[in-house]
Amino acid sequence: ISEYIESARIAAEAGVDSIEIHANHDDMVEWFLSPLTNKRTDEFGGTYDNRLRFLRRIVSGIRERVGRPITLGLRLAMDQYMDGGYQIDECMRFMQSFETDGTIDFFNLDVGGNWGPVSYIQHGMYPEGHWAQMCGEAKQATTLPVLYVGRVVHAETAERIIADGQADMVGLVRALIADPRWLTLNLAGEPERVRPCVALNDCIHRYTLEGLGFGCGTNPRAGRESKPPIGTASQPVRLLVVGGGPAGMELAATAAERGHEVELWEAKPEFGGRFAIAAQLRSNAPYQDWIDWSVRRLSDLGIRAYLGRRAEVRSVLDSGADVIAFATGARGRHPGIPGEFLPHVAGADSVILGSARPLGSRVLVIAEDDGPAPLSVSDHLASLGHEVTLAFRTPGPSPLVGKYSIGAMLASLDSRGVQILQNARAVEIHPDRVDFAHSYSGRRFSIDGIDSVVLVTGGIGNDALYRAVLPHHPRVHLLGDAFAPRRMTFATKQAFELAMLL
Repeated sequence: ISEYIESARIAAEAGVDSIEIHANHDDMVEWFLSPLTNKRTDEFGGTYDNRLRFLRRIVSGIRERVGRPITLGLRLAMDQYMDGGYQIDECMRFMQSFETDGTIDFFNLDVGGNWGPVSYIQHGMYPEGHWAQMCGEAKQATTLPVLYVGRVVHAETAERIIADGQADMVGLVRALIADPRWLTLNLAGEPERVRPCVALNDCIHRYTLEGLGFGCGTNPRAGRESKPPIGTASQPVRLLVVGGGPAGMELAATAAERGHEVELWEAKPEFGGRFAIAAQLRSNAPYQDWIDWSVRRLSDLGIRAYLGRRAEVRSVLDSGADVIAFATGARGRHPGIPGEFLPHVAGADSVILGSARPLGSRVLVIAEDDGPAPLSVSDHLASLGHEVTLAFRTPGPSPLVGKYSIGAMLASLDSRGVQILQNARAVEIHPDRVDFAHSYSGRRFSIDGIDSVVLVTGGIGNDALYRAVLPHHPRVHLLGDAFAPRRMTFATKQAFELAMLL
């Protein structure tokens, strides 16, 4: 308690305008507040007043040491979404108690925790402002200002929440990571120029899963604020970018912003690459927002961008470009399972695009991809009415999807009846069944009555054109999924850093 109080004093002496106590997100203060975690039998546990005592002493001690006009706020979970945790009625009771005490100036409300169907860093499958109505209900418990936080990306969403009386303020974090100019661009009447957050959650999962440095899938500039700003290139070049997916569009745009003359060729009739295919899945709807923004960015920069233009060795070499960058994406990987070319077996991309033959009622998804794709594809198929079984070779599903996203995805799959097999290595596909072996023991078993099989088995980089051109041009680069199929963060960051080197 003394540490909280003295920390607040130090902050006040440094000149802050506002102090907020983090009393949620499965942290220590919430452990005292929640009956799920507070099992104490002393004055700090048991009854409502005892569970509140720890936070109350922190707040009253801070208010004694830090006077107004510095404002003091509490961030609380409206609903922990955990069995045995507290829900909105008790959150409202907390708010009423602190308003009566006269120590608090505002409340900051969100939902969720570290585990469960809803994390406090909500997945993009939830609509924007999904819990704002709950915030409006909680707001009835107090006359103090209330700030809502939870899956807000666009200014129009924030304005609607305030106009509907569901909050007095709206907070954004990931949206400001995606574009620190969020406020100034919206105030200038240019919301279409705001780089959108699409809730990939790599901003948190890069560190928590892999120990990597901070990053953002849509904004590769995030996390490099201490490095020199983008400047005009000392020697502008003619750059040809082949491929209009995330890596290609980011490279083209950033290079053009640095003063290079850029041309972009995309073989397909639309931009986005495999990211555009993924955007068609139910849980990935926000992805299209970033694709549309990127296309506008290319246009605003005056980049000569061509759709339906397939590159060949001769046309690339004849382009006259000083630098050539191949961002040609990846193709679906064939896992080498006997029977994978039977007519009832299809790759994920062809199923999403509708080019595969119609699927039957019972669909088996074979996953050899540690990312979110197996979960997203299975969720999409289940939402179309298929009876889905999802088989992983790993001990758990999608090990590169962190806890702040996977809860929402698994909850959706379970609610749609998707069955998940773990430690299941497919060894042969038959017309009416699939044979498996346990990944570790080798025990054999089969799944019968399968109408269709969908392979979500990763990708292989499309680098053939790069390798063909490489011996004939002095400055050739390979990036994005063509370099190595990975998450979007790697593609956009690699593209940005290449643009900074040109």
